[in-house]
Amino acid sequence: MKSELADTWLHWYWGKEHKVEPKVREVAELFVEKQVSNVLDLGCGTGRNSLFLAKKGFEVYAFDQSRNAIKRVKELSKRENLKLKIRSWDMTHFPYPYPSSYFSAVLSTKVIHHATIGNIRSIASEISRITKKGGCLFLEVASIIELQNIRNESFKIIGKRTIVFLDGNERGIVHHYFTKQELRDMFPKFKVLELETQEEHYFLTAMKI
Repeated sequence: MKSELADTWLHWYWGKEHKVEPKVREVAELFVEKQVSNVLDLGCGTGRNSLFLAKKGFEVYAFDQSRNAIKRVKELSKRENLKLKIRSWDMTHFPYPYPSSYFSAVLSTKVIHHATIGNIRSIASEISRITKKGGCLFLEVASIIELQNIRNESFKIIGKRTIVFLDGNERGIVHHYFTKQELRDMFPKFKVLELETQEEHYFLTAMKI
């Protein structure tokens, strides 16, 4: 079932290929300033952000649950002669296959809100575990604003601010919509450097303390 759901994202992956998130370009400069060495791209899709960071000189690790997406990242990295450490992995499969305090940065854009709140808490705990002290975190997640703006779409409520769409391109996909305070509270071991709203998403930049 999970592999089937992963492949429902392929239309989105291909449409975003090579289109780096604008905020990631800014965060890359912070990573340089903080002397980040290795970065995990959690839920990398076809690698638009992973490849960009690798070109910037970071040692990039990446995973996604879609084997088709991972295959594409490998193809693109080979084509561009970039060495990324890539694997297929489900973000809700714990623990993650990395040692504690291993990464000096973790990045995830438009990914971790596609889980139930229980799994999101476990994801946040794993992110905290694998990030070293002084390491950076950057997240882009769906906000409560997006939930309030949903119109004419069929969905089932499965938890507080958590739904599953019943039709359309995202049929069967879980969406959790954060409040700002909830997002802060998910990462008690991190100091928030910036938490901003753009359109219907929140962008969190933080440092592990």
